Amino acid sequence: MAMEWITAMDKRPCDRNLRDVELISCRLRRVEPLCRLPGSALQQLAMCGFYEDLEKGVTLFRAGEQGRFWYAVLGGSLEVRYHASDANEGKVST
Repeated sequence: MAMEWITAMDKRPCDRNLRDVELISCRLRRVEPLCRLPGSALQQLAMCGFYEDLEKGVTLFRAGEQGRFWYAVLGGSLEVRYHASDANEGKVST
């Protein structure tokens, strides 16, 4: 069963069946940041989500572009660059 979820996740979302969704949901439930989500949310992720292993330096979004996806970083690191046009813009308050 360990490899079954990978096979299910490799399918395009439109090609997944109920068994695939259940296998993916069970695996997502074991991911720390996702484990608190309700089962229905995990099922939605399993039905329409997909996995990408991205190379270093890949740009996910550019300023002004409308995002088509959202990403969850499950391992590694993420560099966020924000270029402000005004000196007061782009400051992050903590």
